[in-house]
Amino acid sequence: MSVLYTAHKVGQPGVKGGGIPLYRAGIVYRGTITYKQLIKQIESSSLVDGADVVAVVYHLRRLLEHYLSYGYIVMLDEFGTFLPYIQSRTCQDPHQVNESLIKRMKIGFRPCPQLERAMFNASFTKARKK
Repeated sequence: MSVLYTAHKVGQPGVKGGGIPLYRAGIVYRGTITYKQLIKQIESSSLVDGADVVAVVYHLRRLLEHYLSYGYIVMLDEFGTFLPYIQSRTCQDPHQVNESLIKRMKIGFRPCPQLERAMFNASFTKARKK
């Protein structure tokens, strides 16, 4: 199976009205795979009961929440690395840096090398018009 793509029209940045039309490739999403679908698939292809899979995933999420909220980086070798980061306003004096400058905290994700390779090795097919 390959990744479907199609031409997407984009305007020229900074040109009122878009300027000369430009096109770039964009993914045609085939749909969304839900948590429940993954659980059913794992259950049907292994000896693990769906309730056990749900329990493990639930506890994994709780542990991620706990450690990330304390500023830890969490490495899951077969998936990737989750890391907390903050967005902050700037100031001119390092002594003025305090919690009030922090705008928000987010979670970043870096996929493991195997997932990166899977995307790098993906094949592409231009989607046909309907």
